[in-house]
Amino acid sequence: MLEQPSRAWYGLELAKRADIGSATVYAALTRLERANLLESSWEPIDPRQAGRPPRRLYRLTADGERAAHELLASYKPRRRLIRPRESWPRHEGHAV
Repeated sequence: MLEQPSRAWYGLELAKRADIGSATVYAALTRLERANLLESSWEPIDPRQAGRPPRRLYRLTADGERAAHELLASYKPRRRLIRPRESWPRHEGHAV
């Protein structure tokens, strides 16, 4: 959403872009909206002309955009060390 903060996004679009389940995305969108980090509205279309139901659109609020930038600035990826187990085969000349 930070790529285009003033754009309205719909939930399934966000789920596909993030490659996570739509239920996870919709739960997060609900929590973010309750925290006033997002605002939502129904897409202004005529369902008969569009051939589909209207979508719920989500947009970052100013507070949401600020919070997202702060989180990204402080983000540190988790590092997980994989330690070899005794049962793993050892390969001569290769570090494991």
